[in-house]
Amino acid sequence: MMSRTVRLEVVLISFLACAFLHYAEGACSSAGFKCMNGKCLSASQFCNKNNDCGDSSDEKYCDVDPATSCPLGWYRCPVMRRCIPSYWMCDGYDDCNGTSEELNCGETFCLYICS
Repeated sequence: MMSRTVRLEVVLISFLACAFLHYAEGACSSAGFKCMNGKCLSASQFCNKNNDCGDSSDEKYCDVDPATSCPLGWYRCPVMRRCIPSYWMCDGYDDCNGTSEELNCGETFCLYICS
C-alpha cells in the first residue's frame, strides 16, 4: 500500500508534468486554443463553424463520429460529438455544454490526463 506522502508526491509530480507538457507545446493560454499553424484563438472561436485558424484545425474535432477516438492529448465530451484539448478539463469553464469535463476534478485528474 502506498503511503500518503508518496501518493501526494506522485500527484504533485503528475500535476507538474501536465503543466510542463501543456506549456512546452507553446500553449497560447490556459483558456485559449492553439491552431496547428501556431495561431492562438480564444476558446469562443473553437467549434464555432468558422475557420478562424485558417487551417481549419479549430473545427477539426467538433463533430467526431462516436466510433472514432479523440487524438492523444484530447478528451471526448461525453454528451457531445466533440473533442476538446485535455488542458481544458477542470479549468473552471464549461467546454462540453454541460460541465461534464468539470466533474470529478479531484487529485487524480492529472494522472488520468497525462497517462
